Amino acid sequence: MLERSDLSETIRQAVFLESVRQPDILIKANLPKEPNIVEFDDRLISQCLTNLIKNCVESIEGFGIGKIINPTIIIETKISGQYVEISRSDNGKGWPDESYQRLLEPYVTTRDKGTGLGLAIVSKIIEQHDGDMILQDSVPDKNNRIGACVIIRLPLKHDATKGELHLLDNEQNIQKKKKGAHQDALK
Repeated sequence: MLERSDLSETIRQAVFLESVRQPDILIKANLPKEPNIVEFDDRLISQCLTNLIKNCVESIEGFGIGKIINPTIIIETKISGQYVEISRSDNGKGWPDESYQRLLEPYVTTRDKGTGLGLAIVSKIIEQHDGDMILQDSVPDKNNRIGACVIIRLPLKHDATKGELHLLDNEQNIQKKKKGAHQDALK
């Protein structure tokens, strides 16, 4: 269910949980001190973040933790117009040379044991939030290592013209109604 919540807090929780599971990899969140208040489904976005961090971990482990100086995963956010951008980058083995945007399609994978569903599910969840997702190379780290970067853009508020209407009771309470039901009530 979409609710106005602090996206930064959801990111901090995902980063904390995964950093406890992966003590050999530095997983950090570079987030603003002020809250990032966005309408989103906390459970689903948490699932997306966890999946994206696990993908990084698997990439770093697949390349070899010992082969990477200071294996690192960084999650950052920034406001860009009416959107918040979440950037997840690593210094793992990077994206494959072929058209890696296809990795967002179901059953497309480069891993021996991969199902090809992880990024496809994340992409679908982001799409359901009226957002989008971009795969690109990360900025080189201080050792000139280029890993993978995923950028997620989520709207700060959802548009009632896209099929759902959000009635704000107060800053903490959002009731979600189908646009058609609201229009019927106005007749």
